[in-house]
Amino acid sequence: MSDLVLAATETVAFEREDVFAGFAGTNGWLFGCRCDRLTVGGTVSLSVPFGGESGAFRIYGRITAVIPETEIVITHHQPWSGRLRLRLSSVGPMRTRVRLTAEIGEEGVYWLMRRSGFPTPEPAASGAVRIGLLTSKSGPGAVYALATENTARLAVEELNEDGGIRGTAAQLVVGDDGTDPSLAAIEAARLVRAGCRLIVASVTSASFGPVRRVAARAGVPVIQPLLNEGGGSNAFSMRLGERPALQLRAAVKPIMRATGSRNWFLVGHDYSWSLAAGRHARRHIPESGGRVAGEARTRLGSHDYSRVIDQIQASRADLVLSTLVGQDEVEFERQSYAAGLRAQTNTLSLVFEEGTREHVGAPAALGVWSALGYFQNLEGEHNTEFLRRYRQRFGRWAPLVSTTSESVYTAIKLYAQAAVANPSAPVVAGIRMQRLDVPRGRLSFGDHETYDHRISLAQSTPDYLKVLG
Repeated sequence: MSDLVLAATETVAFEREDVFAGFAGTNGWLFGCRCDRLTVGGTVSLSVPFGGESGAFRIYGRITAVIPETEIVITHHQPWSGRLRLRLSSVGPMRTRVRLTAEIGEEGVYWLMRRSGFPTPEPAASGAVRIGLLTSKSGPGAVYALATENTARLAVEELNEDGGIRGTAAQLVVGDDGTDPSLAAIEAARLVRAGCRLIVASVTSASFGPVRRVAARAGVPVIQPLLNEGGGSNAFSMRLGERPALQLRAAVKPIMRATGSRNWFLVGHDYSWSLAAGRHARRHIPESGGRVAGEARTRLGSHDYSRVIDQIQASRADLVLSTLVGQDEVEFERQSYAAGLRAQTNTLSLVFEEGTREHVGAPAALGVWSALGYFQNLEGEHNTEFLRRYRQRFGRWAPLVSTTSESVYTAIKLYAQAAVANPSAPVVAGIRMQRLDVPRGRLSFGDHETYDHRISLAQSTPDYLKVLG
């Protein structure tokens, strides 16, 4: 299939040089742009008005070429891998035409077709062991899923280089839940029809429930590898990743000691994982010598946090616990910084990983704390080699690896090792028998629902998330 090129145009009442200079820090007036540095390598996201009935969707990528006052080229990762060009041309005094063109390959065409309700071809029969990856290539969760498909592909490619699964090649089939439970169910059914023997569901807990039900009816095992609230595991499903109770235990006391603060305000979503984290926080904070000064809940997909910020300021809290995810966390942190809240409070965010930090931007992210099982700058030979292979395979502009993407790589490795070591054992039971050295360290299950792993505390610096312990 040859590439498709789509175009959208806006005309703005500014001189061309002013439009170009204002691209960084435009705060959303041009194609909903978010860009802090107009330089090669700078992160950027745009709201692109393509897709027909599906409406606009957000694209995340990096600036890879700049011609001053004329053109900006963006290589993007979500919802598919591709390239955008923004061309600026003067069309009169104080008027500039901005033309946005998108080069869309087969992956992007099929994504647009499915999002618009059109059927797409099923993968041709190949005899391969198909592994389904359901991730959030669009919607609020796309920010933390930036590298997820890459790490899944890397795991499958390495598996095939080692002889596949008992001599049979593995094949990855990818779905996008759009950070939406109803779409998650539709995409899970598509992965089942494609013959996937396992679904790795790197999605929110809100989406995981429908996915698990669809897969259970077909007898297909499901793994949720990223952080979650736990519970619901059975013979056909398992939930790996960080738990909020362990994250809070690793972070609350150290942060209070480091800052000399103790009054917390809880900000979160009104769905299961965030609600569970809030319950743990309301118990753990007082047990640790702190106080909960207030709490606010928003729906997933919110954009305006001015009322929440006002509530935080009125509460006189000096610490904020955020359980917002993805683009919502990006908006909250940027708006908090703009409102001066960062000067009054310190923030612990439970889903503040490398992709989110980059799109929050270094100034607004500075000082934010995080507590996760994996950070890209963790020391260790397995992580160093993993990152070397990742960059070698996907290049310098590939999105940063984070706990959400490393956990997908790890889940596929666990599945493959279990399938080779215990071919007659049920998938979930076989995985629980495994011990494996992965980028985040040595994994084993013991008597726990999820694997045993260390939760590290990190803080955002001007350059990266620095692991503190």
